[in-house]
Amino acid sequence: MDLGVDFDPQVVVVSEIAPDRPLTVSLSYAQPILSREPITYIEMAEVSLTNTMTEFQFPLLLERPTKDTLNPNLPDHPYFLSEETITENRQDAYELSVEVPGETTITAVTDIPPPVSLNELTLDRFVKNSDPREEDIYNVEVSFNFDHNEFVGQDYHLVFYFRFLFFEAENRDTVYFIRTQIPELQKLNTSIPYSTDFENGALLQGKDLRNGQHQLSAELAVDFTEDLSPFPPQLVVELRNTSKDYSQYHLALSRQLVQRDSILSQAIVIPSNIENGLGLFGGYNYDIEFINLTN
Repeated sequence: MDLGVDFDPQVVVVSEIAPDRPLTVSLSYAQPILSREPITYIEMAEVSLTNTMTEFQFPLLLERPTKDTLNPNLPDHPYFLSEETITENRQDAYELSVEVPGETTITAVTDIPPPVSLNELTLDRFVKNSDPREEDIYNVEVSFNFDHNEFVGQDYHLVFYFRFLFFEAENRDTVYFIRTQIPELQKLNTSIPYSTDFENGALLQGKDLRNGQHQLSAELAVDFTEDLSPFPPQLVVELRNTSKDYSQYHLALSRQLVQRDSILSQAIVIPSNIENGLGLFGGYNYDIEFINLTN
């Protein structure tokens, strides 16, 4: 359906950076809202990241997607990757620069919030679903604490990963692989206001939260065949202290995806901190806890 409206296909930049993690930047062209065409990713570009305090530069090179079960955050489409990672320093800010042929130079700036503290992760329940129609679904319940300080963090992103080893026979040899999946967050038990995130977990809003320790518990569902591995699976719980741009982008996009099928829904504008483009360049810091899941 052609509405006869001029459309400027701006460059969309998506990049989230954190200490000691692969630094990736995804580039694509924006599409009309009614378009059903696949996303056009940009592979011809020069991308760099600069520490604005030290002026140290991180060049990024084009990478094509490969299966990497150890890094579930990596994209499954072409992206730009830096071989070096940033280090933790709450006073540093980073500027992203993107040069795409025929486009005005695209820039964005973010900082890395201070680290947070996640602790006392305990397993409350790991049982097979009793419904025979979902015989490989397991229910997981865990509880944990985190420390909130209004001068350290305001916006948090709680994410979960389920990992297990499985074995396959290849050329008479038995080899093992690590498989990672994102559990379904069925319920988060907390008095903290939160929204379910479109990618993983929940976005916690700490604006009016009292300082001190807060306890949460999560009810999750995972797809797991028990005889795949003799080793117990593992649940990874990660708490991110995020920049304001990161939080606003994830909140708006999550709300938009929830109500995208209703023509009567109020339009939700996705915020952008990209100069001469669209998208997100956001920073976060994090803490991680692991726990083995046993019946």
